[in-house]
Amino acid sequence: MQDKEGLTSLCWASQHGHASLVSLLLRMGADITVPSGRFEGTPLQWATFFSQETIVHLLLAHNANPMARDRFGATVLHSALHSNEHTIRLLLEHGADPNAFDIDNETPLHYAAFRGNAGMIRLLLEHGADVNARNADGEVPLHHAVDIDGKASLGEQREVLKILLGAGGDMHARDYMGRMPLHWAAEKCHLKATKVLLEAGADVHARDSNCKTPLQLAARA
Repeated sequence: MQDKEGLTSLCWASQHGHASLVSLLLRMGADITVPSGRFEGTPLQWATFFSQETIVHLLLAHNANPMARDRFGATVLHSALHSNEHTIRLLLEHGADPNAFDIDNETPLHYAAFRGNAGMIRLLLEHGADVNARNADGEVPLHHAVDIDGKASLGEQREVLKILLGAGGDMHARDYMGRMPLHWAAEKCHLKATKVLLEAGADVHARDSNCKTPLQLAARA
């Protein structure tokens, strides 16, 4: 049975944190693997996305698959980047792959870098996340870290950049337009990010596929 949004009873209860109902449905034989809803996520994915830690524990105790994917190829760990560090650690301890790709070839570390969450980034790196994994556009997590879209303070953005660089993040990695993280930072006038990258030795004279340097992009912004 599904609600008007296409969620099964177990997915709905998992999303809303109704532990007693989840327990009842599981005892009645509800299928823990069935995806539903607009993202076609499993109960574990819905619980994770909505930060329902008690439900996450409960579902994992019933052998929910931490590598299940939604319609966009995102795993439960990708969904956990909307949650908290404790949930991420729990999933990693249950076998979630920190280097899994979604449909756009983005890893959980790409997600964490874009959200500007230093703690999550450290946790993923500690569990073997590839600091230079490339998405479908050739972007590494460091590209995303200079484009946090207001999701972190400037101080935290600086910390995120330093963590990624300290872990071997490639400041000279180029996206499909030949742009390095410094090009991104300069074009969007992210002064703190620009300063961190320059202090780390980023090439201010590097040209992208359109022969533009970071300075030229900054002047045009």
